[in-house]
Amino acid sequence: MRKTGLGFGIAGLLGTVLAACYGSLTGGGYSAVRAVVMLSAGFLAACAGRTYDLQSAASLALLLLALGSPVSILQGGVQLSYGAVFALGGAASVIEKWLGKETKGDRLFSGALAVWLVTLPVVLYHFYQLPLYGMFLNLLVLPLMGGVLCSGIGIIFLGNVPLIQIFAAGIGHYILAFYEVLCKLTLGFPGGSLVFGRPGVSRILVYCGVVAGVLWGMKRWGEKKKIFPARSFRWLFLAAFYIGSILFFIPAPVRGLEALFLDVGQGDGILLRTGRRGILIDGGSSSKKSLGEYTLEPCLKSLGISRLEYVFVSHGHEDHISGIAWLLEFCTDIRVENLVLPYHGKKEDGVKGLEELAQKRGTRVRYMAAGEEISLEKLKFTCLFPGTEDVPENENQESLVLKMDYGSCHVLFTGDMEEAGEEILVNRSANRKLLAEVNVLKTPHHGSKYSSMEVFLDTISPKWAVISYGEGNSYGHPHEEVLSRLKERGIAVFETAKAGAVRMWTDGEKMRIFGFAE
Repeated sequence: MRKTGLGFGIAGLLGTVLAACYGSLTGGGYSAVRAVVMLSAGFLAACAGRTYDLQSAASLALLLLALGSPVSILQGGVQLSYGAVFALGGAASVIEKWLGKETKGDRLFSGALAVWLVTLPVVLYHFYQLPLYGMFLNLLVLPLMGGVLCSGIGIIFLGNVPLIQIFAAGIGHYILAFYEVLCKLTLGFPGGSLVFGRPGVSRILVYCGVVAGVLWGMKRWGEKKKIFPARSFRWLFLAAFYIGSILFFIPAPVRGLEALFLDVGQGDGILLRTGRRGILIDGGSSSKKSLGEYTLEPCLKSLGISRLEYVFVSHGHEDHISGIAWLLEFCTDIRVENLVLPYHGKKEDGVKGLEELAQKRGTRVRYMAAGEEISLEKLKFTCLFPGTEDVPENENQESLVLKMDYGSCHVLFTGDMEEAGEEILVNRSANRKLLAEVNVLKTPHHGSKYSSMEVFLDTISPKWAVISYGEGNSYGHPHEEVLSRLKERGIAVFETAKAGAVRMWTDGEKMRIFGFAE
């Protein structure tokens, strides 16, 4: 428009209107709004004869966004978008000057490294995993973005011209297809996506302080030309800086034992962590249809779990296995080493289906019955019921009853066992001493009326009980009679529908237990 003779004012105004319309056309996302505001600031700077400053324009866009919707600045997309812009406008220039040569390659590498360093904690906080080769992908992706932009502009103006329209669209299409191939290819490389979990706020603050300090040091060192290091040393330093930024976020091992009774709706799911080991006991829901994708996988990744040592399945009902089946079939980022199934479930469709999925993934499968044990350092699991000689009446009665021991902490996991199974369990002399130790009970069958009977509770006499169920479920769980029986015995009750996920921690002597909502 300037080349047609229009002044800065008219050209800038029309350009701003066009940019705003385009931002609206793309859906008005936060990144689009940022781009429109920054572009408009550039037009305004040209009209006023002032220098355009990228960081000032980005700050203006962020301020306007925060005034319109304060909570938006907590969203991952906003933080990534603005983080990348501030990195390019600040950290990239420091790194580029540190390298000492202003070549196109240096500028490209400096921008990619700066964006990586600034957005790394944002990526981990919101997505829990680290794309190890992401910075190197940017070296290939960024130079081609101009082609995508030109392709889009070409479609706008040449979209109705035969043959030329195909050429204009084809450029952008094949560049984007190339991006997709690159991403899929690098995911297949060793460590293509490292699950580190969500870092704590204190670790993020320390990281930001270290990065800011290093960049400040690079800037000051760069100003003292007499002691400026050799270029080979500078490249070596940046490589160490890159590797160090990754190593800094390696998750620390869990001290003691943590048990997380997940809020899965109408179902069961218990995650145990000790050291760097993860163990899952059940993981399903009949009320949350995408439990594996939207609850179980994000939970595991947020805690930095990419490998489950053992997955125990009490029985084959959907409300205990749906999430596990999804992990085995679709989740490539989390590996299940051992799948433990109920001995009497060998002929059940749900159990057989899990076995087939596990075999395809190379997961070891084991069937468990009463009397068998599995130990992991200080952690021990003992199966108390049913035995190989038992004849369960139904699938609920096939449920594995597992006693977990960790020092003085003893937890009983009961699946969906009911009154008949409870009677057999407590009447076996081999179980009485083991049951008397229990201090935490995962309440049988989600608090069903015909479970947690008087004899069963009196024999175990736990201090705490956790009931996993979905709010407003059609089964009436937990039943008032069960809650009354627990209350009469002074047992503290945690309900996932009210408390959210219930977290228990122990060092083998002391114990803490509390609900997420509390």
